[in-house]
Amino acid sequence: LPISKHLDRCLNLIRNGEAGPARSLSQRRCPLFWSAEDPEFSLPWSVAEAVATLRIRAEGVLAEVKKGLPPMRGFVDSYISGKEPWMLLDRSARQLESRCARLEFESDLLLKVIHSARSDYARAVHEVASAYADAFTASGGKTPPGMAHHCSIFRDTVTPLLERPEINGKIAFFMVDALRYEMAAELADGFGEECEVSLRPVWGALPGITQVGMAALLPGAEKGLSLERKQNDLSVILDGKALSTRNARIEHLRSITGPQAVVMKLGEAARLSPKRKKEVEAARLVVVTSQEIDRLGEEAADEEETRAYMDDVLGKIHRAIRSLARCGVTRFLVAADHGFQLVSTEEAALSMDPPGGDTVCLDPRVWIGKGGSGGEGFFRRSAREIGVGGDLEFAFPRGLAVFTTRGGAGLYFHGGISPQEHILPLLSVVMSG
Repeated sequence: LPISKHLDRCLNLIRNGEAGPARSLSQRRCPLFWSAEDPEFSLPWSVAEAVATLRIRAEGVLAEVKKGLPPMRGFVDSYISGKEPWMLLDRSARQLESRCARLEFESDLLLKVIHSARSDYARAVHEVASAYADAFTASGGKTPPGMAHHCSIFRDTVTPLLERPEINGKIAFFMVDALRYEMAAELADGFGEECEVSLRPVWGALPGITQVGMAALLPGAEKGLSLERKQNDLSVILDGKALSTRNARIEHLRSITGPQAVVMKLGEAARLSPKRKKEVEAARLVVVTSQEIDRLGEEAADEEETRAYMDDVLGKIHRAIRSLARCGVTRFLVAADHGFQLVSTEEAALSMDPPGGDTVCLDPRVWIGKGGSGGEGFFRRSAREIGVGGDLEFAFPRGLAVFTTRGGAGLYFHGGISPQEHILPLLSVVMSG
């Protein structure tokens, strides 16, 4: 078929290092009749465009990283802002994986260029993560100037709105598990001119695991979190209370906010029942919790399911915001507990033994415990050095390295120190009128 011939030409351009001309060709071909009307033809072209874009951005980011190590605030700015922010590399990879998961037509040539693009992405992310760890170490782990700290979000953004109900109206606070910064940026782009939208970076609490990150979003977190061993497991303590489960965190939040708050899951907010509508209409604060992204990443039956449906969560958040807006909510704040990496670490050189010693918690991207050994592939920090209470010690892999764990790291992981995992979003949406 002529279409197949043109597609092969495009893929050969990519394979020969001419990603720019390949992307131009795919952008010209995609709108044509057969490519636009028949998914059998349109999706391979879409994948080809995504591969070319990913390779272009990977080359650009690698070139920028090689120029030298910027101060931490400069590193953050490079990742989130500018004409070509580095986060777009992660968005391109995520979009490629989403399209690949839906692909039915496959050829050896197409599979080869996809594999090559994934390798380019892994190499670029490894270099960025390594440089980020170096910048973090050089800065002493201090919050960069002008950045909000994770533990201050409720105090600095939610509480002031609640204190002036006559001006701010009804508020919704979304606590989204694993909403990466680039995903929040895509979410922000989806609102129309009738909304006032702002997005700013947050210095994530460490380690970037759900128990810690969700506790950091609670009222009172600015007073400090402590990490302790409780019955051979990790426990996150705030105001003397263990808040390692969703139920415990919600109970704590209710104890502070009182009857003015209603709490629901994302699916309930996206499709409000008559009972929930009445609760929203009577509330001052609506708290929406979401576990969809993290659950897809950690519990999906296979990698294709993770790749195909992770993007759909953004649409679900949009629907929830519109649904709540119809019930009188005018101000929305969307925050995350941690980010994530979505990349293969199959290379043996990226997997290493954890420090050992007295291990309390072991994830691919963080070891928590006491004692043990050191190593070139990771760096260690005390609780005080990462801003939490307790006497536990922490080890974080450098670059894309992972600790060897039961079951392996898989495609999706988090907890470490890289921009994808550690630079978090705070999205504000105000409905006009």
